Amino acid sequence: MNPFPTKATGLREPELFTFENTNNLTDTSIGQPVIVSGEMTVSLAPNGSKFDGFVSNVDKKSVTVQIEGSFECVYSGNVPSYGRDTLVSDGNGAIKKDVGGDVFLILSIDTNAKRVSFIRL
Repeated sequence: MNPFPTKATGLREPELFTFENTNNLTDTSIGQPVIVSGEMTVSLAPNGSKFDGFVSNVDKKSVTVQIEGSFECVYSGNVPSYGRDTLVSDGNGAIKKDVGGDVFLILSIDTNAKRVSFIRL
């Protein structure tokens, strides 16, 4: 018997970068995928785009983005597949399965809550 619960979170130490908040992101952006859009700035990832990380914290001057580690977020559309799968932003704050996306390792899927846990490969 395993004395510790097996969970997809915390498998890798998160790596966080702080960017300037020139695009006026707010607390509603927390957990959404972003792209690096300029010199130390990020924007919410548009539909169909590869994403660079997820908003972790926001204030008026800065945005903290998790770019590495174990990710968990909402997905839309088709359910991602366990193991290697390709993901992109859906443009509405979630991610979706798409052959044009980057490859991630899918570790856990909650189809009721439409949440997926994964790591970057």
